[in-house]
Amino acid sequence: MQFSDNLPLMRADGNQIHQALLNLCLNARDAIGDSGTIVISTFVTEKTDIEQSNGTVKKYICISVSDSGCGMSKEIMSNIFQPFFTTKHETEGSGLGLAMVNGIMENHRGFIEMDSEIGKGTTFRLFFPV
Repeated sequence: MQFSDNLPLMRADGNQIHQALLNLCLNARDAIGDSGTIVISTFVTEKTDIEQSNGTVKKYICISVSDSGCGMSKEIMSNIFQPFFTTKHETEGSGLGLAMVNGIMENHRGFIEMDSEIGKGTTFRLFFPV
């Protein structure tokens, strides 16, 4: 864990944030298999640093979940927020986790950015307006 000091306050539903982080961490756990790392970090960023920022919001708190797992192809990345889309066996997941994360971010007027590379891992960044 790499948490920034003195993060500003934000309005958020704690249960929904917990659910979003749980879904991201479970996916990261599955991606790393028997070995690898998962890093959760926080930081504050200005809107000029973000492509999708809302024009009226000046600062965002970012919660990042990164793994050193198998990564995803561009084709898979283009579908991951679709309800019921999954790369897992049908007994391992419903395909609703990332769709839920996306909905939670919309509820908080935030957004998600992600990077992934096959064999090198994935990073999800959740941006919450301050």
